[in-house]
Amino acid sequence: MTGRGRKREKPGRKDKRKKRNKKLASERRFTDTRQVQKHLPKSGAVSEKRLKARNLGNADGYLQMQMRFDLLKHADRDGRWRWGRKRNWCEEYGPCEGCHDARAKKKSVCKILALLRDMEKRTWLEILDPGIESNMRIGDHHYQPIHTLCREAQERWHDLGLDQEENNLFRFRGSPKERLWGFRLLNIFYAVWWDPDHKIYPTEKRS
Repeated sequence: MTGRGRKREKPGRKDKRKKRNKKLASERRFTDTRQVQKHLPKSGAVSEKRLKARNLGNADGYLQMQMRFDLLKHADRDGRWRWGRKRNWCEEYGPCEGCHDARAKKKSVCKILALLRDMEKRTWLEILDPGIESNMRIGDHHYQPIHTLCREAQERWHDLGLDQEENNLFRFRGSPKERLWGFRLLNIFYAVWWDPDHKIYPTEKRS
């Protein structure tokens, strides 16, 4: 006991407490939007490994950030769906500049790339909660529970090793039937499937 009635800390305990407090302060620092943006590269690109290491995947700070996208990294374009549609949308629309294909014509843009470039003009908050002046409706673009998708899509998601991204599964509405499926990591949307037939989530009734 010290002169003031407090127990004397054991050697090393004080140092452990300091380290723990420092770690907590660091984690809180990255939940602030301005601090998140400060630590992003000027180009706006950041590796998935670094994002996960910083525990930024679900930070609310992304809402104020500009939407960015990656059309190729996690795209599932092998084979066909059971209803016959090829997963490789380039075979239907042809290669465009978003595919980095040497066959693509200069400045060619497919409807998937056009949709994402339109979304890229907005922050995530504007996408999820558009104002009355927007041409979008609330609910046009939203998160989706993985268990609501068709069985084949759930199996494919697992086979692609995307289980850790289930909580960030997101879909963009291209038209009354067309949907672009993928997931969000911080402010980046990674495209996985293009569904022009509305088969991946067949029970949706909204038009």
